[in-house]
Amino acid sequence: MPGGSTYTGIDFAENLIQEGKQLFANQNIAAEFICKNVNEYTVESKYDFVICQAVLRHLDDPVAFIRKMISFAKPGGYVVCMDVNREFESCGLYVDGMDYRELCLHEGLEKKWQTELALQGRDYSVAVKAAHILESLGLADVDVRMNDKVEFMTPKHADYEEARNDFLRANQWTSCMGQGEENALILQLMTHGMSRSEAREYCLRNRRIAEYFSSNPAAEYSFARGLLIAYGRKM
Repeated sequence: MPGGSTYTGIDFAENLIQEGKQLFANQNIAAEFICKNVNEYTVESKYDFVICQAVLRHLDDPVAFIRKMISFAKPGGYVVCMDVNREFESCGLYVDGMDYRELCLHEGLEKKWQTELALQGRDYSVAVKAAHILESLGLADVDVRMNDKVEFMTPKHADYEEARNDFLRANQWTSCMGQGEENALILQLMTHGMSRSEAREYCLRNRRIAEYFSSNPAAEYSFARGLLIAYGRKM
């Protein structure tokens, strides 16, 4: 953004608000961070850009959320939605030394996503629909791009250790679950459309990945997230 721009970050998760404050402080960028539910928040001034990232696929009503984003934008301002399509993401991981075909298997997850869409409105494919939603809500000059960055990590990279640890932590692959935790997750997945065998296989797959990284501290990997960026201008 141009020099002198100001920023406002809104999230209901206090830990993410604190991370945002630290990130902007490290970059010496002035910003305000507000711990609130966006759907319950009103703004006094409007914004040139309203952006969400990795939010829509977790919401029960993504269309209502985008409508709220539009209400925050000035006339002529841009609304930008960045999110990952779960189908793309599920086939985007390669770990050197593991079976790529096995890493791509996600039939049970597809049932989970379909159940959540039917019962909650949580749409696993909202990333590919976002541009259509923006246009249906009256935005102009709507378009969509895909971020072509692939996370390619080997020990030759200077930031390998930090990136690897962040990657494992984000996917909860830092350690194997205890039996009690695993049983609880299996039951939770079964209430979201998976069969018991599919839920068990999902847990075993995650266990195999965690064990592989644990026993191979120099493991190389590539991860293509398929981040889609949909945007449009408020009339």
